[in-house]
Amino acid sequence: MNKELEKNQEIDKIQVKSEDQDKSDKQIEENKPVKEDKNDVKQKSEPKAIEDDEKNPEVEAEKKNEKQDPEVEAEKKNDEQDPEVDVEEKGGRKIKKIIWILPALLILALVAGAAYFAKGYSEKVEYFETRYFSNTYINGMNCSEMDAQSVAALLDEKAREYSLQIMGKDEDGNSVQLGIIDSEEINLTLTDALMAAQDILNRQDEKHWYEAQKQCMHSYEVEQDVFFDEELLKSVIEEMNAFQSKNMVKPEDAYIGEFSEEKGGYELIPEVNGTELDMDMVFACITNAVSEGIASVDLVEAGCYMMPAVTSADEKLVTTVDTVNRWLSTEIVYDWNTFEIILDTSVIKEWVSIVDDEPVLDEEAVASFVNRNADQYDTYGKTRRFLTTLGVELSLPSGAFGWKTDREAETVALIELIKQGERTSREPEYSWKAQHRRKYKSYRFSAQYR
Repeated sequence: MNKELEKNQEIDKIQVKSEDQDKSDKQIEENKPVKEDKNDVKQKSEPKAIEDDEKNPEVEAEKKNEKQDPEVEAEKKNDEQDPEVDVEEKGGRKIKKIIWILPALLILALVAGAAYFAKGYSEKVEYFETRYFSNTYINGMNCSEMDAQSVAALLDEKAREYSLQIMGKDEDGNSVQLGIIDSEEINLTLTDALMAAQDILNRQDEKHWYEAQKQCMHSYEVEQDVFFDEELLKSVIEEMNAFQSKNMVKPEDAYIGEFSEEKGGYELIPEVNGTELDMDMVFACITNAVSEGIASVDLVEAGCYMMPAVTSADEKLVTTVDTVNRWLSTEIVYDWNTFEIILDTSVIKEWVSIVDDEPVLDEEAVASFVNRNADQYDTYGKTRRFLTTLGVELSLPSGAFGWKTDREAETVALIELIKQGERTSREPEYSWKAQHRRKYKSYRFSAQYR
């Protein structure tokens, strides 16, 4: 206990000395002419507070309790032994202030930055509640950062600028423009433009405006109801020259022409496509194009033209022309009992005809040709006439001798040759052939014995 009392007394002495030192410092500071700052004033006020506390009995009692507390005494002793305590007592206040100010400033900067970003973000969110994101395209129009009313006005203006180009063909089949129909001619209007624009705006999430800025494009297609006067449309169409019947050329089917002496055969006459239109299809096609807002319609592609039923590519026609021309190309040179008979196009053309686009060979005419030549050039069983040296004409029977044509066999053979389009030399089919061709000589016996 004596030791503890001694320690407490030493501590009291140290405190008294420090107080005296503070008073002397205070007097020195008061005598100085230097301007005082707030910190100095604060420091000056501290000793007074200490003095007042010392005079206060409650404060003295607390000090006595602290002196009696062994843990407090141990801490004070350690502080006295630690040299760093003196450094902190002399300049520690400024160091502590700097250490605490830097993080505070950093925190304040972060808070201010966050507040600024939050404010800017919220302003953008509010901004894009009524406006489209950047790079927004509606029906191909750039509507970036526009409001719904402005976009609706653009859509209405585009409707007023609408026109339909009608394409068709001329008599040669070349593509031509038949006419143009303007929106004013048919009282065309678009409905619910504002509603459609607002619907697109409602679909975007304004809270994601920042992410939306990074995207290349936001593309939308607005489908609006189109209203126009169909009776006016029909009237406008009918007034166009291309749609008047007097200016239309009717289509014609392909067909096989007559025999051509110049070409030596038959010719396939191609079809005529013409320019006649199916007006019911025209009205339907153009009405649909206007309803969908299409800028151009091609009546050829839409199949509005009347087309020929038979074209030059018709397989039946092509086969028929090829067949009859092959028949007509036949050429046969006959050796008919030493007589030359030529059968070619000039004769065969009379035997060939086309019936219902089918090739026809007159086989009876072929048989007649064979019979006619057999009658003329066969010698079998015929009486032969001779002129004697005296100028007397004699008639002598040939009997069972001479040349006889097999008319039926030759007719069949000739028909087949014609169908194959053969070009050859031949003798007719004979049913009887002489061993040799007889020659008769005339003698005047009376003249020999004179």
